[in-house]
Amino acid sequence: EAGFLYDDSHMEVTTYVNPKLSGQVATMNEAKIPYGLYGVVKARTVAEANAEIRWFRIYLQKYNPRLGAWLKLSLTKNKTVNDQIIKAYRDMLVKAGFKAKMGIYATKPQLSLISWDKWCDEFALWLISPISNVSEIEQLLTPEFFTT
Repeated sequence: EAGFLYDDSHMEVTTYVNPKLSGQVATMNEAKIPYGLYGVVKARTVAEANAEIRWFRIYLQKYNPRLGAWLKLSLTKNKTVNDQIIKAYRDMLVKAGFKAKMGIYATKPQLSLISWDKWCDEFALWLISPISNVSEIEQLLTPEFFTT
């Protein structure tokens, strides 16, 4: 997690960055493990999204994650505004050189708050679908999963 700009009560935080990020990236680099970064998208307006984007972009430039930039969705129920927010993020990610390495990290209910059919050709999807029992796992993720 790169960080977030708004807390759970939607108050702006004093610092966007995840305090563990630098150490986590250093550990991944030492182990030669590729990684991606996600920013938590809590914006309620495009103006708020632009503020989040400025911060997220700083950490994308600093760490240049090989497995891309991911948006962890935490949006409101206004699908039209949410799509405008996703567009603002998409535009920034493309300009920052992540066109082929953009993803959305969301649960099914969160995904239903955007027009996924509109975005599915531009973003990879990591669907958060918790399981209650290990026997429910059909396939384990391998490094090849992230590079194809």
